Amino acid sequence: MYRKIVQRLAAMFAVAMVCFVGVAKAQNIETSPLSRYGYGSLVDPSPVSYRGMGGVGIGLRQDGMINFKNPAAFSVVDSLSFVFDIGLTSNYKMFRENQLKKSTFQANIDYLAFQMSLFNSVGLSLGVIPYSRVGYLAQTSGDIEGFPNATYKQTFKGEGSLQNAYMGVGFKLFEKLSLGAKVNYLFGSTIHEVLSQPNSSLINTRFVRETWHTSTWSAAFGAQYHHRTKEWESVLGATFSPSLGHRPKMVLFEDRDFGKVLTPDVTTKEESYVGKLPMEIGVGGSFNYKNKLLTALDVKYTNWESVPNLFEKQNVSYKDAWQVALGASYTPNPFSRTYSDNIVYRAGLNYATPYIQHHKWGQSSTLGLSLGLGLPVYVNDERASLLNLSLEYVKSLNDKQAILKEDAIKLSVSINFSETWFRKLKIY
Repeated sequence: MYRKIVQRLAAMFAVAMVCFVGVAKAQNIETSPLSRYGYGSLVDPSPVSYRGMGGVGIGLRQDGMINFKNPAAFSVVDSLSFVFDIGLTSNYKMFRENQLKKSTFQANIDYLAFQMSLFNSVGLSLGVIPYSRVGYLAQTSGDIEGFPNATYKQTFKGEGSLQNAYMGVGFKLFEKLSLGAKVNYLFGSTIHEVLSQPNSSLINTRFVRETWHTSTWSAAFGAQYHHRTKEWESVLGATFSPSLGHRPKMVLFEDRDFGKVLTPDVTTKEESYVGKLPMEIGVGGSFNYKNKLLTALDVKYTNWESVPNLFEKQNVSYKDAWQVALGASYTPNPFSRTYSDNIVYRAGLNYATPYIQHHKWGQSSTLGLSLGLGLPVYVNDERASLLNLSLEYVKSLNDKQAILKEDAIKLSVSINFSETWFRKLKIY
């Protein structure tokens, strides 16, 4: 028994190293001028399989799926198998500011996760999933006061991301009640640069770089009450993440005479700030009829207004954020041996309010429509994995529509490897 546990933990440690190296080295896939503010553009932590259902998950528990949104779902695990999930995402974004239009496209690794059984009805999962992303490049220009005919051009550039490395446990407390908890290690850095270039030799070129480093711990808890009959199963779920403090560091590099090698005017300083992560509360439910039709609804609230605003100089303020997701999936006949009968068809809607409000850009809520497919992959006549596809269209609902609109099309792909291990060979 103990030998098996040690073997499993060693295997999970090896996968953890792959997760850290793979995701930490992945390039950023964010291109949004709004990611310049606050912690950047927050990422909804949903696996690709559930993104096709609008991003639901709090009230879902399915075998062969790693559900990041509720650690209580880690209890759904086969003692003889493990699950490995890797997701890739591509973003095509369309920006409109007054009469100007621009589009961008980027793609890269999104997340890595692993899940296995420790004991009977006790599952353990670990992985690395994105928390927020920063990626933008913009320019402005204007006149310089006190200098006739003098103008300047400012270039704003930013990149980086924050990742959540997690380890969680889910277990059945009673036959119908499952509980779960996970520990998150939030890490990463974001870089913001401003280059001010005048057209006059009488005025120095100025370059400023702010590098924010984050390294802190957080926790999340979940519960699911599930009831099953011969024909259907219903699940009610809830999640809670407490507000915990953290101390991000900012390194400021400033060159007030940029480009002058012989007469540099450079200063560097490091500052530490007292901040905290917001409290989150989520509730959700699902109804599964004969393993064919699955419907789910999620509501999540994040208390951002209680968080110290470390970015006041950006002219932004925090606002409490809400997210509502509704999704469904349909499998024609999960007990059939015909391939087409085992394809999972998914669809969903999602509405979310932002966590920041800018004095110029306002607030940009989003409305999303998603479609998805789950394509079985068979090896030796047994289903070994599931190829998940998700296509999302996200529309910006900015309260100052004449200023900025940001719409996006997201294509995500993931592979759920579900393999057996520690199986003894039987001789007949």
